[in-house]
Amino acid sequence: MGRDLIHTEPLFASVVEDYDRTLSRFGISMTEEFGREEKNSRLTQTVYAQVGNFVLQAGLTAIWRSWGCLPFTVVGHIVGEVAAAYAAGVYSLEDALTISFHRASLQATQAGLGAMMAIGLPVTELEPLLEQGVSVAAVNSPTTTTLSGDEAALGKLANHMDRADVFYRLLQVEVAYHSHHMDAIQDELRAALATIEPRRAESRSSPLLPATRWTERIWTPPTGGETFGSRFGSARRSPRSSIRTPRWFWRSDRIQSSRQPSRRHSPRPTATLR
Repeated sequence: MGRDLIHTEPLFASVVEDYDRTLSRFGISMTEEFGREEKNSRLTQTVYAQVGNFVLQAGLTAIWRSWGCLPFTVVGHIVGEVAAAYAAGVYSLEDALTISFHRASLQATQAGLGAMMAIGLPVTELEPLLEQGVSVAAVNSPTTTTLSGDEAALGKLANHMDRADVFYRLLQVEVAYHSHHMDAIQDELRAALATIEPRRAESRSSPLLPATRWTERIWTPPTGGETFGSRFGSARRSPRSSIRTPRWFWRSDRIQSSRQPSRRHSPRPTATLR
């Protein structure tokens, strides 16, 4: 999609070049990365996946703005929260790209230490089955839950799902996002983002998006439906507990459905976990 947009949408190509001027500090060019053939692509790697996700989302938002389509409400899922905050004016472009890069690059240091699994069961039915080393990463719908943690413990749970004839799928990710493996990067990420200063949202629904600090948001698993302010506030009071608090992404549909029409953009047909 990125390659096609660069070739067919001059505005998209122009804004990606603007983003690349900031990303050059980190040795990244998304114009170059989007132009790679699939066999040479690095977009499955944590850093390029997350930065590329932001650049694609922000670039599409620029196109829609040029058509006169302005957001009333924005909702983001995990790394998409950075793009949502940027679209609402909470973060400058430089700050949003800085957040995306440091979040991804530090998470990449934990690559290979765990796994993630999507399971077709409600979170209430899964929680009694969880062993030490596995936690709820996201509740994507009332009947689907994503877990994250140690590979061996998830393997035992997969065997249980086989016997119970319940759908499950290991996610193709390098990092066990929203698990205890993220604790190791906590202090370094806070330091890297210490100078980030949010601003008041420009969205027409600005009461939903007060200025808050992204540094406290990284480790909280997604539930959706909360405002930036309510979740950031609780994270500030207890960062470690916020790491373990599941986020209910499907509740965000309540926000979207109350303000039709809505537009969701994702690298896949369903919301992903990065």
